[in-house]
Amino acid sequence: MKRIVSLIALSWFVLSAASSAQQQSSITGLVSQAQTGEPLAGVHVYICEPDGKTIITGDYTGSDGTYMLQGIMPGTYDLTTSYVGCKPSTRTVTVAGSSKSTLDIAMSETIFTLGETVVSASRRDEKLVEAPSAISVIPAREIAQSNALSTVEHLRGVQGVDVQQKGVMSHEYAARGFNGVFNGTVRTLTDNRMTNLPSLRANVGYLQSVTNHDIERIEMVLGPGSALYGPNVTNGVMHTITKSPFASKGTDVSIMGGTQSLFGASARNAGVLGDKFAYKISAQYTTAEDWKYEETNDDYPEDLKTERYTVDARVDYILGKDGLLTLNGGQSTASRAFDLTDNGAAMAKDFRYTYVQGKFSLGDFFAQAYVNMNDAGETVLLGDDHAVVEPLERIVDNSQKIVAEVQHNSEVTDYQKFVYGIDMHLTRPETEGTIMGINEDIDNVDEFGGYLQSETKLPGGFATLLLAGRIDKHSELEDAFISPRIGLNLSPIENQNFRATFNRAFMTPTISELFLDILYTDNVFDAPVQPLTYGLRNRGVPSTGLNFERLGDDLVFHSLMAPEAGGIPLSQVANLWQGPVQVVAAELPEQLAELLINMPAPTADQVGGSLMMLNLETGSFDALELSEVQDIPRLEPTTLESYEIGYSGAVTDDIQLGSSLYYSEYKNFITAGRVATPNVFLNGDETYAYVYDYALQLLPEEQAQQFAQAVAQGMASVPLGTVSPEEANDRTELLLAPVNFGTIEYWGADVSLRLNVTRDLALGSTYSYISNNYFDDVDGKGPLSLNVPKHKASLSLHYTEPSTAIRGSVRYRFNDGFQVQSGVYQGRIDPYGLVDVSVSAPIPVATRPVLNLNVNNLFDHQHREYVGGSTIGRLITAGLNFHI
Repeated sequence: MKRIVSLIALSWFVLSAASSAQQQSSITGLVSQAQTGEPLAGVHVYICEPDGKTIITGDYTGSDGTYMLQGIMPGTYDLTTSYVGCKPSTRTVTVAGSSKSTLDIAMSETIFTLGETVVSASRRDEKLVEAPSAISVIPAREIAQSNALSTVEHLRGVQGVDVQQKGVMSHEYAARGFNGVFNGTVRTLTDNRMTNLPSLRANVGYLQSVTNHDIERIEMVLGPGSALYGPNVTNGVMHTITKSPFASKGTDVSIMGGTQSLFGASARNAGVLGDKFAYKISAQYTTAEDWKYEETNDDYPEDLKTERYTVDARVDYILGKDGLLTLNGGQSTASRAFDLTDNGAAMAKDFRYTYVQGKFSLGDFFAQAYVNMNDAGETVLLGDDHAVVEPLERIVDNSQKIVAEVQHNSEVTDYQKFVYGIDMHLTRPETEGTIMGINEDIDNVDEFGGYLQSETKLPGGFATLLLAGRIDKHSELEDAFISPRIGLNLSPIENQNFRATFNRAFMTPTISELFLDILYTDNVFDAPVQPLTYGLRNRGVPSTGLNFERLGDDLVFHSLMAPEAGGIPLSQVANLWQGPVQVVAAELPEQLAELLINMPAPTADQVGGSLMMLNLETGSFDALELSEVQDIPRLEPTTLESYEIGYSGAVTDDIQLGSSLYYSEYKNFITAGRVATPNVFLNGDETYAYVYDYALQLLPEEQAQQFAQAVAQGMASVPLGTVSPEEANDRTELLLAPVNFGTIEYWGADVSLRLNVTRDLALGSTYSYISNNYFDDVDGKGPLSLNVPKHKASLSLHYTEPSTAIRGSVRYRFNDGFQVQSGVYQGRIDPYGLVDVSVSAPIPVATRPVLNLNVNNLFDHQHREYVGGSTIGRLITAGLNFHI
């Protein structure tokens, strides 16, 4: 009996499956660009239930623009096409049983981005217009028109973002202030992976291994993001999202050449094996001659050739219905490149940056782990024209950063969503003492964090309340810190969004700020004789702080002129009288020199000391009172509290507007290293009085005055020693050290406008303002610069010629002048305005290659964009791109 029942059940199952298979249908078609008729590759085509939530099946168009949707049961569905840079479209389709339908779709190109899906603002999929932060998207179409040498160049002209070029391939970039050499204030991601240098936290664009062919879009989020991303996300997030190999099958090849002896080549291949496995691999090579570094102290070689190559690979495997396993890795090698660091210019030689990453997603669950690794190769610090460090100091950096993250999204109801997760960041510096010096064995840092975000749609349906919080613990800081976010989004009309947010974010001290120990120069005063050759060392602040030695109320200093090792009280500076006597006597006529040498040394009551601090900007010394010499306490995290209101929406069918007004208050901002150790000199007035009284016994009054003035001026300019902290390696060296500033505040505004003038002509414009970019004196600790201009703006025109698909754009970008104070680089950048032109033209042959012509700085305006950087002129590049 059981056997009969089993046979009946099996027969029913087989017949049902056969019946279902007979009823299943398919839809195929071609997706093209409406203006030009070009096939579009990588378009996401999918059908879902009319509720818009349950996706039935989907596909990506291939290189020929075709798609196929299979296994569709009879019924009525919504068919949607989505492609960055084109207007998304949804249409209703009715599928009959066992049918094969053809549906060709033409997508209209647009500069509008409101309907695009972004992930970086809330760490989940959402429409750009609904994001709780100001966010810009650079689509693949715009990227494909550019011959950019790094992803950073695509941010030029983006609202709120500063991109300052230092050389042909090197840039500094920041958002809403706080730029600086070797900075990492913008969290830079590629496919959810941080790409900054593991231990130095610096963003180095030319060390990213992604190629232009492989970029689907770049998302640039402005403002704090610590509530979700953790510490050190105070200014923004730049997220480069690459193409899925399932959606971008085929081969891309590019060859490029240009001025500055520029040559580049890149290739990418992606394929699908079966229904579940896909791969992609890419590589690129670039070489160029850098511009001259004419207005800098750094000692550059005559040969300014730069060269780099990269390779990147990824495999995707589909697990079940909603699962995806991804493994990828890549390596970038700067065979030769020039860059700026806090310690002066460096020449990268065979500097390799390698990563390995694994990701797994299943529905709303996401987990990843990755490791970023450095190998500095033969990289050296160049020093400057007054440094005498020979040979050039080689930098060893074999550091690693190990990261693991787990995240889950939960939609409890139609009105309530949660995003929550935990992560671990382990930083393992390895510099063999060349960067971390005596701190090499104690410089590991462990960070752990967790976060929760709630989105609640309020009654009425047009308002959303956002609440988020995160807690993080840093192994080198005493307390855990909490980063909250509160936001309210109002969307009374479709494609209209008003937002108000509060954020608190933290920026922890970098590895360098905690553990750096590197000699900048061993002769900071460029002295010709040994007793005056004082070194200048860049030093991090340990957990003990930096504490000056005192005897009661008296400071203790150390001198190369002292007959014995050990400290000397400032009040006993007259004991070193013979040191400056020998220096000054060598410059006097023989008779006067003999008079000075035979002069008895004064007592401590007759001649005392004075304190002066070296000013790297002016190259001179600033007077200092004894009471101004304070111990440097243990570094604390920088705290940012930010309030922002903003709008993004379509004002009309042809005008898109985005605007933000924000207020930021920073506490305990950590500066770049600045001179922290005063030098001791003889008191000039007391020296004059003493010498004059003695000389008056042997010389006429007028001669005695002249002699005393010359001797006092010379002897009071001879550094006798350094007031250095007890934690210093060499107590006579001057130290550069970071310090916590008190409180600064400023407000700013960002505006972006996009306008469709005609179907084929579009206009774009941005403007950004910061109320204060330079603070003369903060809590008595000196000036502070944000290293960005107060005003910056851009204006661009984009045109597509429909019959030939030729695209062209013209962009004007203006940067106001600003003061730079970052590490050893101090000075002023003058205002500049530049015009960039680009043309992208398909060549009418069978393979349809595309010729890109880019001209940056069309009128060859010779200018500098950062102190210490090269003098930048016009750069012309031409690239030929093939897609097979």
